[in-house]
Amino acid sequence: VAAAQLGAAPLAAHLCTLSVFSLVTVAAEPLHQTARTMLLRYVSADDNTSNVFYPPRTLVLLKNLVVASVVMGLILAVVGCASTWALAGVLTRDPAVVKAVRATSLVLFPSFLLSPVATVVDGALNAPSDFKFMLFTRTSILGGAILALWGLRRNGGVLAPLLGVLAPQFGLEGGLYGLEAIWLVFAAHLAMRVVVSLVRIQTTMQVFSPKAAH
Repeated sequence: VAAAQLGAAPLAAHLCTLSVFSLVTVAAEPLHQTARTMLLRYVSADDNTSNVFYPPRTLVLLKNLVVASVVMGLILAVVGCASTWALAGVLTRDPAVVKAVRATSLVLFPSFLLSPVATVVDGALNAPSDFKFMLFTRTSILGGAILALWGLRRNGGVLAPLLGVLAPQFGLEGGLYGLEAIWLVFAAHLAMRVVVSLVRIQTTMQVFSPKAAH
């Protein structure tokens, strides 16, 4: 919706970028399935509390999955940004669309980086069926992202002077109110999901506690 309000060329560029992003990040889906199925078998069936018990070895494995997702995120970020720039001319022949896609390619880096991590933590929370927490936090974060886009669309609100200074420094010709804004807000959305989920995992599963290493 936000991209559609920018015009035909930005919308086409956004769809091209989104296609490459979806194609690249699907490589992280096995991490989600691994985290979900690995933990599901250890969830206590009669545990009605939020502190679900997980064997120490499973916690170590989950911690390793989080680390692996960060490494995969770095790889996907490099491959994804390069692929977006290289495939721009393949997906469309419209010079304006190609230029918009390539201008957005570097802004995709944090989204590619965080996507595998978000996939793993989502899988970890799916295992104990922590759906109420996920529904509340995901809805709240998504609402915040929508408000952020709305604020940027209205020239950044109180942040307009700061954004006006930062935009040229990063080579964003159209400011931080175009496709770049959409992907930066999406990256912030992923970052909030990861942080909130890791805090939840830390408090309910003690995955990063010293005891988990034993």
